[in-house]
Amino acid sequence: MALTQAQQLDLVQRLSTDDAFRSLFQQDNAQALIAIGIDPSEVDNHLDATQSACALADKATFAAVLQEMQNGQFTAAMAMQAPKVKIG
Repeated sequence: MALTQAQQLDLVQRLSTDDAFRSLFQQDNAQALIAIGIDPSEVDNHLDATQSACALADKATFAAVLQEMQNGQFTAAMAMQAPKVKIG
């Protein structure tokens, strides 16, 4: 499951500011992803419902990540591709 850039920004923004969304994400991250527009079949195919609960970093951490994403630093780092070596 790949999130669009807009979905990534929406997710991190909500995790940095929205207490109700953070609570939903902690209790049922699949439903939280569906709430931001991820196709439910994609969520079901990639998340194990029995492993849904999670702990989150604080809002300030997500706010810092959001700032990096908005500045393009995060996108550039995530786009880096490791060189491939062919042996033999």
